[in-house]
Amino acid sequence: MSSNSQIVSWVLRTVAPLLALMILAACLRFYEIGRLPLWLDEAYSFWFSRQSFHSLWTFVPTFETHPPVYYSLLRIWRVFGDDEAALRSLSAVLGILAVAAVYLLGRIVGGPRDGAWIGFGAGLIFAISPIQIQYAQEARSVMAVTLIVSITLCGAAWLMRHSSSACLPFFGVTAGAAARPSPKWAWLALIGGAGASLWLHNLAPVFVFSIGTAMIVWLAFQLAWNRSFVLNGVLACVAVFMLWAPWLPWLLKQAEAVSTVFWMKAPTLVQIIGAIYFFFGAKYSWPIEAYAAQPALLSEPGSAGSADGLAGGAVWLAAHLGLGALAATGLWLVGRKYGWQLATLLVSVMILPILLTLLATFTIRPIFAPRTLIWVSVPFYVALAAGITVTNRAWVRGLVLAALFVLFGYGSLNYYADHEKEPWDQIAEMVKAGSGPGDVVVAVPNSVEIPLAYYLGDRQADLPVYGLPDPFPAIGLTNPYPAGIAAVPAITPADVQALQSRIDGLSSGWLITRADALFDPDGLVAKTLSEDKSLSLKGSYAKDNILVYRFD
Repeated sequence: MSSNSQIVSWVLRTVAPLLALMILAACLRFYEIGRLPLWLDEAYSFWFSRQSFHSLWTFVPTFETHPPVYYSLLRIWRVFGDDEAALRSLSAVLGILAVAAVYLLGRIVGGPRDGAWIGFGAGLIFAISPIQIQYAQEARSVMAVTLIVSITLCGAAWLMRHSSSACLPFFGVTAGAAARPSPKWAWLALIGGAGASLWLHNLAPVFVFSIGTAMIVWLAFQLAWNRSFVLNGVLACVAVFMLWAPWLPWLLKQAEAVSTVFWMKAPTLVQIIGAIYFFFGAKYSWPIEAYAAQPALLSEPGSAGSADGLAGGAVWLAAHLGLGALAATGLWLVGRKYGWQLATLLVSVMILPILLTLLATFTIRPIFAPRTLIWVSVPFYVALAAGITVTNRAWVRGLVLAALFVLFGYGSLNYYADHEKEPWDQIAEMVKAGSGPGDVVVAVPNSVEIPLAYYLGDRQADLPVYGLPDPFPAIGLTNPYPAGIAAVPAITPADVQALQSRIDGLSSGWLITRADALFDPDGLVAKTLSEDKSLSLKGSYAKDNILVYRFD
């Protein structure tokens, strides 16, 4: 075969499928990306991205619970605009790149024998997965973490596929050109990815621990504690720690600053089962009544649906049980064909982060929020794709892949149709339409200022928003900070006198509360307002989580 023919063949077998997946992913992630309004967490991202780089790296970490890297990236990205689509498009682009990383991971795991099938299958499932689309359309750091996790897994999987290269001293840098294949890029992906993940989210240590556990198991049982690999591993750990070290003082301060009164609650058994479905199912494909009771904890899994919607529940339950069986088959095939170290890697990153966060939740403080761990689904998608290689018949593999496409694709269609966010745009429009001269907006908690200011736009000048008990960010008060962000305090009885003095000067306007059971459980602001003013409820939104009152 000529050199040109080989290049064409390689493009058709490798590049063309990847391009097709990325184009599909781009279409799904940019479709209606700006249709829904920003919800509170996205409004936080917007507010942080408007701060100077100096403030992001010196002032913001004193109260925000996430590292400043994502906000810094978004600050640069805002050259494309400040509307919803522009702010979310950074996550969409990161999600498209993550498709490429997942595709590469599948090809590495499957090798020359099945890599094309596993890579394409994993990339396809990732591209059409409802949860991946959902968080690729959200201006938060979730998709950045997912991309970095996928790249890091590529490095670890490559090393496990090439044990002799992985054991070259000093990452193979001193081995010379004769050493083939070179492990340098794999080690760089592993070290750089692990370090970058720690700068993107404060729960990333559970990922680093999980991937490290898989590497140690491989070292102990298959590399027989190879001295060169041990040295490489120690150097890699030191490098990751050094990359992370500048952030550690801030992390420790944030851990101390988190109030003992925290919004997140430990999940029930039913909610944990629901979270497993969230991670390893096709969200939105089958509505589940049981775990919709705590949407904030379970990343707003959606409403329970009508009786008609549950009529096909048995079919969908069988389909999702089938997903589990197919993934288990895939893990077994990966272990048998390509080495149990690879299967261990996939299982570790799938399961250990969930177990570790649940352990911390029940022993220290609740931190289990599934939306922060959606990257555990990446090795699951690879395992699903590996499961289709149980047969060598291409038409059977294609049929199973088509069934997966239908299952996940159906969930994605429902996502576009059913997913909702907090309607701050509607609230702002109602306030603007119903306001007169001298009106003000009182916001509880003070963070409500941020989405309101975003949607009030030019009306902010004549319709000021007052966050209580102090404007955002209110730092250093003696009040509890139940949201975990040390800039959003709760209202306490000690604030009543100060509230009275502030409210006395207000003639008419609006009171807008969010999560008042958390930030004003005794209704002190409403009681104080109603003492000498007429207070009436004008709207309830987001399952009564947001209340809008008018006072005159």
